[in-house]
Amino acid sequence: MTRIEILKQIELRKMELGYYHPLLVALFSTGARITEVINIKWSDLIPYTDIVIIGLKGSRNRRVTVNGIEGYIRHCIDNKLDPFNIVSRYQVYRIIKRYGWIVDNGIKKNKSVTHSARKLYIREGFKSQSDIEVVKDTVGHKSSKSTKYYE
Repeated sequence: MTRIEILKQIELRKMELGYYHPLLVALFSTGARITEVINIKWSDLIPYTDIVIIGLKGSRNRRVTVNGIEGYIRHCIDNKLDPFNIVSRYQVYRIIKRYGWIVDNGIKKNKSVTHSARKLYIREGFKSQSDIEVVKDTVGHKSSKSTKYYE
């Protein structure tokens, strides 16, 4: 399944997913780690489609564009609300698993369910970008070696 197909499924299930909808859109649109998305503050939002992702685990901070949740971003900015602070990564895990949006990394025996969006984003980046440096910078890796792990 491609990222675009998953994003379409997320959109079709918008009402069912409730406040997890914008988080899942951000997760599958940016290649960010689940914890990076949950940690987004209202002050990291840039009207009305951009978000500053604060890198974790040695990743660089980066500015990303997320389409499809503009109204939600506007609401969070206007009301100074942190967009995903009430979200549980364990519930996101359950949702991703329930709908089969899991990507096998082909390397480890265990599948990291909440890391599936990142894996898919990077793998599709390799297919559409000839320059690994572009993919590396997009996901905030400091080293190309980290990015090549996902090939």
